[in-house]
Amino acid sequence: MVRKYVGAAVLALGLAACGETPPNETAVTPPAVDDPVETDTSDMDAPETLMVEMGAVAPGDVLAAFSGPTLVFEKGDLATVAVDATTTTITRLMGVEGGETAGGSTAGAAVQLDYPSEYDIAGETLIVDVEAASAGDVAVPFKLAYSTASNGNSGWFDFEATTERQTFSFTYELPGEPDDNQDFLGLLPSGETGVEVYSVTITVDG
Repeated sequence: MVRKYVGAAVLALGLAACGETPPNETAVTPPAVDDPVETDTSDMDAPETLMVEMGAVAPGDVLAAFSGPTLVFEKGDLATVAVDATTTTITRLMGVEGGETAGGSTAGAAVQLDYPSEYDIAGETLIVDVEAASAGDVAVPFKLAYSTASNGNSGWFDFEATTERQTFSFTYELPGEPDDNQDFLGLLPSGETGVEVYSVTITVDG
């Protein structure tokens, strides 16, 4: 900027010496800046309000429903898993030592329960329905357990599957303290015959 002004002054002196009138410089006007537009947010819901509305659950709400290809059991310390097009067969691992724990992901085969993260279900009582049958020609005892992984579990519930498909149910009241861990449903047969599982449904009790 200094060089520009000095050059202009030298040019003006040169033109004056030659009897010429220096040209007038045109002032540059900066472009107009629009005033900022304020947005009225008085009618917008705060995030906390949205979370409360989204997190509300009511009796009869289905939190999870698995069947066919969406029913994915992972093997456990005491149980293995075989899958075909329509069923998942869970079989006890014979000769394997270990406690029949109902905590963590359980010692049996387990399905991970991925509830929507915004659901607030702490303290709710859940109904667990498992449609299953014996994988053989004889009845087979088996156990079911609901586990929060780190905040308590239901313990094992004893059932017996026959050659006919049936729905086996139990209820479990979740602890009142919320946690961010995944929940699990474990299944553990008690004999050499496996259990065929067709569906799993988790519902809020009324």
